[in-house]
Amino acid sequence: MAMLQTRTDVPFPVTIAACILITVFTGLLNGIIIHDLKVPAMIATLGMQTVVRGIVKLMCGGLNITYQDARILNIGTGKLFDVIPHLALIWVGVAALVFIILKYTVFGRNLYVIGSGLEVAKLSGIKVRKMHYLAYAFAGLLYGVAAIMLAARVGMAQPGTGEGYDMSAIAAAVIGGASLAGGRGAVTGTLLGTVLMVLITNAGTAFQIDPYVLDVTTGVLIIFAVSMDMIKTRKKA
Repeated sequence: MAMLQTRTDVPFPVTIAACILITVFTGLLNGIIIHDLKVPAMIATLGMQTVVRGIVKLMCGGLNITYQDARILNIGTGKLFDVIPHLALIWVGVAALVFIILKYTVFGRNLYVIGSGLEVAKLSGIKVRKMHYLAYAFAGLLYGVAAIMLAARVGMAQPGTGEGYDMSAIAAAVIGGASLAGGRGAVTGTLLGTVLMVLITNAGTAFQIDPYVLDVTTGVLIIFAVSMDMIKTRKKA
């Protein structure tokens, strides 16, 4: 996105659309690798993450690219009525959209069934391949929105931006009640987990706690939350 904005005359809306399309395609590619090649989801997505980071660093030459268009900067720093940050509005809007999809659509219900077990999903008549493709493509859409929000907030494209956020995202989800085994999770829980992670980070900054200590804390929280989930799953079994 940054390269299109600074090195070409491509209109701003087209730049945003191109960014989203690339991330949707990347998500779809993840779905193909996971479903058709039977690569474990965690390995496939982490591997793709490494590939994409490498491509970005090659394209940028490891250099930062500063945005010149005020519209992208306005997304990151602007406020509605000079009170509500645009990023907060986007965050709430995306969360509301995902909540509605998961709770009130056939697509959302099918996702939970597939997460509970592929055999159960197949016996229920769900087209697992199609659902895998759609699910990971939709995840790619969310990646794109998140990337635009982060780039707008930082004000420039930095090849290393976002590194380490993956563990924070996983921590927010599992603390919020999502099961890494699949079949369970809710947007509201993830939002609460996200708020908790932000509070921990802000507290660390306020009290000048070593960032490495915060990394340890995040790791401990992930292990604890996943352990509790595994114990709960075994009891139900």
